[in-house]
Amino acid sequence: MNLLTEQARELLGMPPEWNSYHLEVIGHTPDANSSAKLFRITGAIAPLKTRGKYKGLPNWEKRDVATDKTVYIAPQEHEAWIQEWKKKTGKCAECTGSGKQFYRWSITEGTTYRPCKACGETGRAAG
Repeated sequence: MNLLTEQARELLGMPPEWNSYHLEVIGHTPDANSSAKLFRITGAIAPLKTRGKYKGLPNWEKRDVATDKTVYIAPQEHEAWIQEWKKKTGKCAECTGSGKQFYRWSITEGTTYRPCKACGETGRAAG
């Protein structure tokens, strides 16, 4: 689960099948403060691939163009949304409740996770 995608879906009023396929930080300069940045999230509803090594992943080439939407979110808005999400769900925002954090990805090992330091592997929001 990606909380930026969750917020974008909510802002756009899209169903759970909607997913992001492009995340970008725009307006970033080395000397700019965080208010000068924006997250640009673009997504759509896409059918899942049914065979091959990417079976089960979205087939973005066949996405529903009527659901192809972009939304802009300021970092401050996202942080406030995360705080509300934690209150509503009771889940840790770092691991989205799984107790595991992304650690790294490599071509030989794939995705590696580690215990979430923010919640101590409980998956629950601190506080």
